[in-house]
Amino acid sequence: MYSMEHVALAAKDTRTLANWYERVLGFKIVYESEKEPKAFFVQDSRGMAIEIVPPLEDGNTVDANANHLAIWVDDFDRACADLRAKGVVLEPELTNPFFGKTRIVFFNDCEGHRLQIIWRMRRIGE
Repeated sequence: MYSMEHVALAAKDTRTLANWYERVLGFKIVYESEKEPKAFFVQDSRGMAIEIVPPLEDGNTVDANANHLAIWVDDFDRACADLRAKGVVLEPELTNPFFGKTRIVFFNDCEGHRLQIIWRMRRIGE
């Protein structure tokens, strides 16, 4: 039901960081946003991805929403119900246009680490 999809990092220069992962680690850039500053997804040979996003307006790259671990689910509504039944407090659902329709909800683990449940119409790299 749950599987790793991506981790997200904020970067002051998103293109340079995406290119670094491509050049140094052999990852492939599989998504580049149209808007500026650019956001990128870079993906390894097994499908794990890093989302590289711009920093906050103040330049901070240590941001609770930008830096997170994303967990893929096949059934978004069932996953949310399951987490709530286990006492997890979910934030309001978000959507975005990355890879077609995308449904997202953020929450924290018991140590306060930022997590995201995500469902997309198309998986990263498809």
